[in-house]
Amino acid sequence: MNWNYNEYKLGGELSKVIDCVWFENYFDQPENVGATQSIFPDLSVELIFSESSIERLGFERNESVSLRCHLSGLKTKPQKVKVERSSSLGVRIKPSALYLFSEITPADTIDNSIETNLIFSNRIKDLEDKVLESGSVDHKVHIVQSFFKELLALNHHKRDHSFEYMVDLINRSHGNISLSYLALKTGLSTKTVERKFKSKLGLSPKKYSRLVRVVNTLKAHRYKNTLTALAYDNYYYDQMHFVKEVKCFTGLTPTGFFSASKGIQSPTFA
Repeated sequence: MNWNYNEYKLGGELSKVIDCVWFENYFDQPENVGATQSIFPDLSVELIFSESSIERLGFERNESVSLRCHLSGLKTKPQKVKVERSSSLGVRIKPSALYLFSEITPADTIDNSIETNLIFSNRIKDLEDKVLESGSVDHKVHIVQSFFKELLALNHHKRDHSFEYMVDLINRSHGNISLSYLALKTGLSTKTVERKFKSKLGLSPKKYSRLVRVVNTLKAHRYKNTLTALAYDNYYYDQMHFVKEVKCFTGLTPTGFFSASKGIQSPTFA
């Protein structure tokens, strides 16, 4: 059996809040069944539908949690996962959109994995059953699309367009942007900008910008011959600053990260 990874893009308004629905069979490969896999920060919030338990472990501490269907929040530090069988499906929600759907504060989801009913209320159980029972990937995607289209319509009044605009500015600049510039572009005070990010994203604008810059730089490494060139082209003060930031978010030096197995994250960091 060959490893397959496929993404399905959703159209219309959903494209603004969901990156994709994905399907993979990485953990169905004999060599990967029951293996422990390192997972690095990648700017994703993942809603996972799984028939089997997924064990998530802290990278530095031995804390662990075993869940089936769950939401894996935005990561600012690495973790490890142990999976007996591949998930049925995954939904990659944009970090800046989780506040529209979540029943809890987004700050509680950072570096955390949480049962779906705590995020989306009990109405998610019906979606889980339908996704897991469906034998067709296309049908699973259609079910997910219908659910989130309805949920987005119900929560459209929550939309904070100035916040979403600021997140877009950070993403388009690859994290090379200042708090004062965000305030200037929106006509808000810096305190208001900070408050919006902490309440709707769970991170300060500065930390989110750092995370965006690190992840985008790590994705761009294949285009550069040296760490120094990679650091300067992505607006780090120098190579040591870059090394420190990578280690802060991945637990590894850049060299260690580039040589580490990416496993299921290979499509992200290839």
